[in-house]
Order: sequence, then C-alpha cells, then structure tokens
Amino acid sequence: MNDSERLIEIMKHLVLSPLGEQSRFARSINYSQDAINKVVRGRDKAEISKKMASAIVNKYPIFNKAWILTDIGKMLIKEDDSNSNERIFKIEVEHNQLKRILEDRNDIIEQQKRLIEYLNKELEQVRKLANAKEDIIIERVMENIISKKFEEKILKIIRNNE
Repeated sequence: MNDSERLIEIMKHLVLSPLGEQSRFARSINYSQDAINKVVRGRDKAEISKKMASAIVNKYPIFNKAWILTDIGKMLIKEDDSNSNERIFKIEVEHNQLKRILEDRNDIIEQQKRLIEYLNKELEQVRKLANAKEDIIIERVMENIISKKFEEKILKIIRNNE
C-alpha cells in the first residue's frame, strides 16, 4: 500500500470522505488541505512525512505510526500494543543520539588525522635537523682527524729536521 492509499484508509476509518472532508482532517492535524491533497493524489511525489505521521498519531493515537510511515504492521494499535508509538519515539530518539555520537566521533577522527599530519611534518623537520647535526658532527670529526694527521706530519718533519 502506498502513502496515498494509507492516508485514504486513515480518513475512511475516521469516517471521513477522502475527497470531501480532507479539509476537516487537515485542520484536525494542523496541516493544510493542499498538503493532504498532494499525498492523497500523489502529486509532486508527496509522501507522508515523519512530522505528518506524528501529527496524525498525536491527534488519533489509535493509529500505528510504523504502519503510517512504512505499511509495516497493522493500521490500528491494539490495547495491548498501545505503547507502540512510544517505542517508535524512543527508537527515533536513540537513533538521533547515536547519529550525534557518530558525528562527534567522526569529528574526533578528523582532528586526529590533522594532528597526525602535523606531527609527521614536525618529525620530518626533526629528522632534517638531526641529519644536519650529524653532518656537522662528521665534519668536525673529519677536521679533527685531518688536524691530528697534519700535526703528526709537522711533528715528523720537525723530528726529521733535528
């Protein structure tokens, strides 16, 4: 059953003519007749929104919100299943909370990625500095070696000249 057919079924159950009393039904759930008419006639691919389903259930709690939105289950809530809409609401709230948690975690992951990128750049700079210092140390060691060899040659020359 599509959205149009479900909305017509709701109005029939309320003993309202889907075509003649749309305005009364629309007013009862605080919607415009045009919005209801669009769904009933299937204009502009209009669907029953969550907001519209909530408005229907708030005014007429005998209807099953899950059925209104998805055509799953029964149109009417039985006495022993009267908390079905409350369960749907709780599930929607939990879904929204989980969605926010997921978004927060994704934000944290993005921040961590940026931090890793920054730290990798810093590490590269440290490596460059370490390599430069290593080159300087090697250069100084070589200078010392050359200097000692030069000293040895000079001492050798001096000894030979004595």
